[in-house]
Amino acid sequence: MKYLCDLNALMPCKNASDEISSLIWNFPPEFFKVFKAAFIFTYLWNGSFQKAYFDVHGIEYSIHSLYKGKLIDYSVEVERGVKKKYQKLITIIEDDKLNAMGNPIGWEKPFSNSWFKRLDQDDVKKIKDNLYNFFRHRVGGGAKYNMWSTYKQFEPLLKGKGYSGTAKNQCFVPFNVRGTNEFTHKKNLAYLVNVYPEPEIPRFFNQCGIQVDSDAYALSCMVQWVWRSQIRQGKPITLYVPSNRMRNIFKEWLTE
Repeated sequence: MKYLCDLNALMPCKNASDEISSLIWNFPPEFFKVFKAAFIFTYLWNGSFQKAYFDVHGIEYSIHSLYKGKLIDYSVEVERGVKKKYQKLITIIEDDKLNAMGNPIGWEKPFSNSWFKRLDQDDVKKIKDNLYNFFRHRVGGGAKYNMWSTYKQFEPLLKGKGYSGTAKNQCFVPFNVRGTNEFTHKKNLAYLVNVYPEPEIPRFFNQCGIQVDSDAYALSCMVQWVWRSQIRQGKPITLYVPSNRMRNIFKEWLTE
């Protein structure tokens, strides 16, 4: 712990009573001062923890678009043009029965981590049946083309025939995966999560005067996951997202 403190790599996170409740590992900001410039290739920067981290430490940055192989000032018009060509390639399942469990009742957040922990066996069976229905009756091609995700601890409860996968054909792909091209043949996608950042992290940034947009963070995770599939090759995909929140966030992003 002393070593991490010497590196300026630990920062305190306080609770509502202004007491230190945890320690946050903090990448030493001095690292970025070693270089004259650094280029970060990412997407949806405003929803990232790294943007908040830069803001906390006063690290200056500018945002650009990569357009026809060249860096230009960030352009909303360019981004709209890029997204427009993908809209016709993405089919989102709109089915009241398949999506019913994703509609919030009261304060609950369907398909969030805490929501899954409160489910009984009947609820788990309904989700599993819906997942099987999607892969079996709504799309085709077999397990080779199937890709799905939920929180890792619930994978054993939900996996089933046609989408369990094998060592050579991985079907379950972590919901926050990034930077891999192993799944560019997948065209049938099921995203069974409702993403929220770990509470301690937004709390830490809030005490530093920086607000974290939980919807932008969730969208960033989902877009990265979807783009592991064959959509990155300009090929069509079918997307099943039972969470009402995640489905609407994604649809708004795709058509904005």
